[in-house]
Amino acid sequence: MIAINLLPSEKRLFSLDIKIFFSFFFLLIILFTASTLICQRKTNKLADTLAKIKADIVSYNKVIAEIKNIKKKQKDIIIRTDIIKDLTMDRLTVLNFLNSVSENVIVRRMWLTNIRIDNNAVNIQGVVIDNKTAADFMKRLEAAGYFLSVHLKKLKREEAYADLNLKIFEIYCSIKKNEKKDNS
Repeated sequence: MIAINLLPSEKRLFSLDIKIFFSFFFLLIILFTASTLICQRKTNKLADTLAKIKADIVSYNKVIAEIKNIKKKQKDIIIRTDIIKDLTMDRLTVLNFLNSVSENVIVRRMWLTNIRIDNNAVNIQGVVIDNKTAADFMKRLEAAGYFLSVHLKKLKREEAYADLNLKIFEIYCSIKKNEKKDNS
């Protein structure tokens, strides 16, 4: 069968233009809807990714807080071990000092009555037979190597020992600090 279009040519063109217009219009609507759906999917994916990242940030913040707590405890432990090292070194310094003093006492010519240790200083009090014994004791202490300086604060005859011709003395010593050895 043959189709014959009896419409005038102007109307035929107008109807063709309308068909083309509606075709393009529907095509644009379909493209717009497709692009909207694609953008919506991407937005949803980004929102999911953002939510995941926020959850990761929360968990990482907890880990960071734990790390900060551990670092604080580590600093505390380091401070405590340094204190223990210092106390051990000070204990050894005092032990070396007392050993040095006892080795350098001139037997039967002098007697120690008091030893006081304050920080890096030592006060030694005692009784000697004569000035030479006190001087020899001071020279021995200096030669021992545990003291920065040895000074005689007092040497005089005491009334209590006047009949025995004895003198009391007081010596001030500065203790050398041991150098810290780092074991790390």
